[in-house]
Amino acid sequence: MLRSAVMFSCIVLAGSLSRKTSIYNTLAFSAFILLCINPYWLWDVGFQLSYVAVLSIIIFMKPIYNLFFIKNKILDFIWKLNAVSLAAQLLTTPFSIYHFHQFPNFFLLTNIVAVPLSSIVVLGEIFLCAISFIPFLALLAGKIISWLIWIMNSYIQKIESLPWSLWGGMQINIEQTVLLIIAVAGFGYWLLEKQKAGAIAGLMGMLLFICLRSSSFYQAYHQKKLIVYNIPRHQAIDIINGRDYFFVGDSDALSNDFVTNFHLKPSRVLHRIEPVGQLPDLLQQKNLMQYASKKILLIDENYEFGRLDTKIPIDIVVVSKNPKLYFSSLTQTFNIRQVVFDASVPSSKLKYWMKDCDSLSIPYYDVSTKGAFVMNLN
Repeated sequence: MLRSAVMFSCIVLAGSLSRKTSIYNTLAFSAFILLCINPYWLWDVGFQLSYVAVLSIIIFMKPIYNLFFIKNKILDFIWKLNAVSLAAQLLTTPFSIYHFHQFPNFFLLTNIVAVPLSSIVVLGEIFLCAISFIPFLALLAGKIISWLIWIMNSYIQKIESLPWSLWGGMQINIEQTVLLIIAVAGFGYWLLEKQKAGAIAGLMGMLLFICLRSSSFYQAYHQKKLIVYNIPRHQAIDIINGRDYFFVGDSDALSNDFVTNFHLKPSRVLHRIEPVGQLPDLLQQKNLMQYASKKILLIDENYEFGRLDTKIPIDIVVVSKNPKLYFSSLTQTFNIRQVVFDASVPSSKLKYWMKDCDSLSIPYYDVSTKGAFVMNLN
């Protein structure tokens, strides 16, 4: 709300002056004011999308709208709404894919209702501020605005519930995002100004984007990793082979939408992986696993072990929950190269186990303080 108020206040103020003003300078000035208040807003997703959307509409709306001349006023109004949506989507798409890893396939269908309703809501809120000293009218206006917001949100939720409404799982890094923006800006400059330099810049940006994206997919197809996630009170491990992963851990972590979306999904989108029932090269016998020549030992409350005649070399020991564990006894059975304590380990036990690892010169990693443990298995 603050961004909109400052932005449009600057536009109205600039328009009321007798001097000729540039909408781009006015937009930049409003952003400058907000960043003087809080410089960290520059990294705020809402701030970025707000200004990019307005800039994209300013640049592309009229050229897109002028592509078709429609005499019927109703159809012309519908086309104008679609032109606004298409214009806004051009520059915001790289940002939305980068931040949210998805693209709204039905954005035209959504915006044809959301755009006019949101405009009415904004005007209604301004009217509400103007009549706030009249309780009866303010209450009536507030109820109407709340009803309009409910209609808009309900409509958007219904569109999102449709099959194929979202193209999800998209992953681009900051370099690919910049190249996409260069490609859109270059092609836009070429189409609007008929300049070959814009076409060259757009083609170069798109070519480099394709090269970087192809390289990232090549790396994804050849990756082998072990990830121990930082999820409080949960054991959660992904073993990755190419674009497949095998999950080891608590089943209730997968059924919890918050845990899945906040802790697990971002990593899986980043690594471009999908679940499989079993990895072909993964050998598992109770708590002992072997994958990509690495031996992994999982120790939790159900773990039991006994002494062996010869010690078994273990690359990674993952400790979860609250097992009855003594590292002095464990080292009599295994040669341990690395210990990982996940976020389900109680802090009261953790400090003693870390002391044991120090005394036995065993490297350890605490997921709860250092974040997720990631190991390349190639």
